[in-house]
Amino acid sequence: MKPDFITKRPHKKSRAGCQTCKTRKIKCDEVHPKCSFCDFRGLDCVYAPRPSKPASISSNDESQVIVNRSGSTSSSSDDGIENIRSLVPVAQSSAGNLTTFDLQVMHHYCLFTWNSLSVEDNPETNGVLRVRIPQLAFENEFLMNAILGTASLHMQTLVPDASKIRLQTDIYRDRAFRGFREILNHITPENYEAALIMSLMLVILVSKDYNTPEDDLYVNHWFTLYRGLGAIIMLKGISGVTGSSIGPVFRRSITELSATPMVPQLLLQMLASIDPLDPEYMYLEAYCMTLDSLGMLFASLQSDGLGPALTIRVITWPSYLKETFITATKEMWPRALVITAWYLSFLKLVSEVWWVEGVPERDLRVILKILPAKWLSLVRLPAHALRSGDRVEIAKMMLSC
Repeated sequence: MKPDFITKRPHKKSRAGCQTCKTRKIKCDEVHPKCSFCDFRGLDCVYAPRPSKPASISSNDESQVIVNRSGSTSSSSDDGIENIRSLVPVAQSSAGNLTTFDLQVMHHYCLFTWNSLSVEDNPETNGVLRVRIPQLAFENEFLMNAILGTASLHMQTLVPDASKIRLQTDIYRDRAFRGFREILNHITPENYEAALIMSLMLVILVSKDYNTPEDDLYVNHWFTLYRGLGAIIMLKGISGVTGSSIGPVFRRSITELSATPMVPQLLLQMLASIDPLDPEYMYLEAYCMTLDSLGMLFASLQSDGLGPALTIRVITWPSYLKETFITATKEMWPRALVITAWYLSFLKLVSEVWWVEGVPERDLRVILKILPAKWLSLVRLPAHALRSGDRVEIAKMMLSC
């Protein structure tokens, strides 16, 4: 009998990369004395001392190739799941029994947080958020900690002094990450739905008070996690997910776009300027595909206006990104940062989504700080969006591009 889905082990990672690449969570080419990433950007390149004895490689490090039902091989899910694992820190604690405070936080989720996660008033989706997800949490410890972490993050936005709650949130988050890390290679039909919901919760958990370097982007975490979410979805396929008990969360009940996708001319010219000798030439195809998906957001803004349909498309936009574009963004290539800045401008149009608040402002400041001066003319609108709190004004400017 063939299984419903096949789980796989990740590819080998760079074990001897420099500390800069490890901090940024990108693959190092391990060139000595200075790797290509650090050399190109003029960064300090420091390698950890090599051990006196070579480390043994266990069988768990061996990569596997999935064989699908048609008999062909595929490794598309490996990279996505490995990328999730790179964001999941190892914690030292376990969840244990629910305390009185845990029950208070769960009570808050069941009364308030679930509703704050619902972008549109859909009874089926609301039922999953309010009832089904807590049920799965009581059956899966890692998801319980994710829900408690999400609810406590939400509580922080509602109380003046959240220092005590913030400390407990860190504990929930560490426990959730540790548990999820442990089950990534052991996803079964019994825990599949919990793992899928957990992959969505991770996006929220890394959006507030997450340990991110000052010159890194929060949305880089989103990009990676959405890629991993897609990998988990593919274990059963779209139809298998939408037909499950949590399917309504993954069904987009939005109408087809009536406007034609469009992209500002200056962004098209930016890509047209890439020649084969340009260091970013290797990313040209990924940039073109990303601009195509960005054009869908412009079309949604024109046809849907500032409403739930646009919000859904903006929040789920990272799910369309290719791995090569995510890599270019992590490596801070100028054109990737310009495109990301325009996406962050769309995030400024999202309202009443508490876990998004502050992310576009924070990341736009980072991009404007590190982007070389010659590229700043391409991000004048995102720079204005950073300074403006008027969503209508920003929307009008974007449509006039």
